[in-house]
Amino acid sequence: MKTFLALLLIFLPTICLAEFTFTGKLSQIHTGPQYQGRIFVKVQGAPLGEVSCSTNTNYSFAFDGINKDANDSTNEEGKIYLSLLLSALAAQQTVTLKSSDDCTTYHNVADLRNLSVMP
Repeated sequence: MKTFLALLLIFLPTICLAEFTFTGKLSQIHTGPQYQGRIFVKVQGAPLGEVSCSTNTNYSFAFDGINKDANDSTNEEGKIYLSLLLSALAAQQTVTLKSSDDCTTYHNVADLRNLSVMP
């Protein structure tokens, strides 16, 4: 029983917290008509953690930048994310990005869940 509990404590954080976390500088941001409103973010270095669906080696995070939702309202959160990321890239500020454990924005890039920009 003690062995089981010890193994559970070792593996539980990786099972429950499947995500990418990155703290550092941005490398590139990509968007355009071919991306259909999606924004792809490339970082300098590799994010920590694991997201099983994220197999794309070019981009670390993705989010919907402008598309409307089912209620035909614009994606204000995506616009805010894009604005913050572009400012951080231009100023070469340090950011912290975290993903969800999903790749719903694009089939093999982790969805951006939240971000922080530091001076």
